[in-house]
Amino acid sequence: MAALWNAFKRLIAGLLGIWCIVGLPVVFYAWNDPNMGGAILAVLFFIAFCYGAVIWKIWKQGRVYLKWLAINVAICMALAVIVGVLGGIVAIFTGIEIYRESRFTIGGIVAGLWLIELLQKHRTETAER
Repeated sequence: MAALWNAFKRLIAGLLGIWCIVGLPVVFYAWNDPNMGGAILAVLFFIAFCYGAVIWKIWKQGRVYLKWLAINVAICMALAVIVGVLGGIVAIFTGIEIYRESRFTIGGIVAGLWLIELLQKHRTETAER
């Protein structure tokens, strides 16, 4: 159960970092869109919250958190690509377009992070013997 909780923490950190990277270009791109309305302001506040959370954690834990965040962002992005490719392969062979479901992507990322945590736990237990 601890591995699942650690996987969830990695997922939150990865999503937080991805929003910090991708959020501002999205806002700048959508700024002049008349259909956005008040949604752009909500996205701006959310991005400000993400940056504030990252700055606060760096202030509390130092640059070690920034390294941990960068690693989790890279892992989450890599897992998203892997899950997308697997969904495409499933669609090719079965005709089921599962890659269109966001639940599949999030579930695949969580499963991948959980697997990473379980492998790390297994490696530390093996090293202690």
